[in-house]
Amino acid sequence: MPDIAHAPPAASAAPASASASSAVTPPPEGALTVERSSVSGPPEAAFAALYAEAAPVLLRQAYLLTGRPRAALAALFGGFRQAWERWPEVARDPDPAGWVRAVVHEAALSPWRGLGGRGRVELPAGTGRAALVEALLRLPPTQRRVVLLHEGVGLDLPGTAAEVEASTPAAAQRLLHARAALTTRLPELQDEPEQLTARLRAFLATGEIPGRPAPPTPEKALADARLSGRTRTGAALAVAGLFAATTLYAVATTDSTPPPPPATEVDGTLSPAPGPQRPPASPDGPPAEGPGTGPGRLAPLPE
Repeated sequence: MPDIAHAPPAASAAPASASASSAVTPPPEGALTVERSSVSGPPEAAFAALYAEAAPVLLRQAYLLTGRPRAALAALFGGFRQAWERWPEVARDPDPAGWVRAVVHEAALSPWRGLGGRGRVELPAGTGRAALVEALLRLPPTQRRVVLLHEGVGLDLPGTAAEVEASTPAAAQRLLHARAALTTRLPELQDEPEQLTARLRAFLATGEIPGRPAPPTPEKALADARLSGRTRTGAALAVAGLFAATTLYAVATTDSTPPPPPATEVDGTLSPAPGPQRPPASPDGPPAEGPGTGPGRLAPLPE
C-alpha cells in the first residue's frame, strides 16, 4: 500500500479522542474477513488474477463514494492503471488489493472526478439500498470513506485511520459523527445499529449499480493500462523533444556577438601625455625653470 503518514494526535485532545475511540463498536467478528491476496507468478497473470478478484467489489465501493457510475468506472481504471505502472511495488505489498483500493478511493473522491453531482444515477426509489446510498452520499467525503472502510470493508479502527492518513482518534470522531448523521436519516438504525454493517456489506457483495456498468475483462484492463502507459510516455517524450527543439532554435538564431559600445562625441582636444610636464613659458620673461629647461642653444661665432 502507498506510504501513509501516521499523524500523532495532539496531547490536549488525547483524552476526548480516546473516549471517542473506545465508544466505537468494532465490527462483529466473522462478519467479513478481509482477504490478503497473494500475487505471484508472471506480472501479466498476477495482474489479471488481482483484477478478477478485486475489481467488482472496488467498483461498488467507488460507486458508494461518488454516486456516479461513470466516475466509479474511471476511478477503478485509474487505480489498476497505477497498479500496473508500479507493479513490482504492488506485487511486494502485503496487501495488493488494499494498495489498489487506496488509489481507487482517492481517485473517486478527487474534486476533478466530477463537480456538483454531474452524472449522478440514483437507485430505484423505495428500496432500502437506495435510502442507504442517498444517506451515505449526504455525508462529508472524509466521513463517507471512514464508514465504508470500517463498516463495509471491515478494517479495524487503526487500519482505517492509516488508510485515510489520519490519527486513530480522528478517524473515531469521523465515524461517530457519520453514524449519528446516518441514524438521523435512517431511523431504523437507532434500534439496530448493526444493520448499517450488514446492509453495507450486502451491497458490496451483490449490489447492482444503476445502469449495471461492468468492469472490463482482465485482458481488456491490462491492454488499456499498457496503452495508457505508452501514451503517457509518448506524450512526455514529445513535450521534451519540442522543448529541446525550441531551445536549439532560440540559440541558433540569437547573435552571441556583443553589440559595439555606443558612439561618444569628442571636442578634438588630446589629453595630456603622461609624465612630467613643462610649465608654460611667459612670452616676455625668461624661460621658466622646471624639468626639461636648461641654457639656450649655443650658436658658433663667425670668424
